[in-house]
Amino acid sequence: MPASLVLDPYVTWRQALAGVDAAFADPPALDRPVDGCTHCTPESELVLLGGAPARVSDDLLGHFMREPASHWEDDQYPVLWRRFVPRALRLWGPDGDGTDPSYEIGRLGPDGARLADWPVAERGAVERAFRALLTLAVTDGGPHGRCTGLIEGMAQVTGSLDPWLDHLQGLTGPEADAGLVRLAAG
Repeated sequence: MPASLVLDPYVTWRQALAGVDAAFADPPALDRPVDGCTHCTPESELVLLGGAPARVSDDLLGHFMREPASHWEDDQYPVLWRRFVPRALRLWGPDGDGTDPSYEIGRLGPDGARLADWPVAERGAVERAFRALLTLAVTDGGPHGRCTGLIEGMAQVTGSLDPWLDHLQGLTGPEADAGLVRLAAG
């Protein structure tokens, strides 16, 4: 592929986020107040989590993303994630807080928020963002552990390594080549 046709990974990331924003423009409503473990999450924060997603602080959002699915009502947990995934992706991306997101990404798996059961447009937007995030991790010169962590989390969510290995195989350009060597050597 000619270099002029290879998209900048940051452009791809911004496009993926725009797709996520469009897919989640009208976040799903909860049918009742958020019910969660009040030992870990005070009632006042449960109320905030059930309100407008934009009003939830990054700290509270991080707390939610790290808490196990068993601390939330089974039917509400996926809805909460669908309400917060656009913000979660931004925290996991290059402008986020820099923490390893693989553990939190794994919360979207079959034992958690069940991404596979989400509406097709939402699931597709999240998976495109995952591919863009993985591309950034491979091409940004960072440590191989970030890539392997992302692949592990994404494979847990989708139930397979294959789509993520196929994505890596399709990456081109000197930054991708260097990243894949770093990944293989690590």
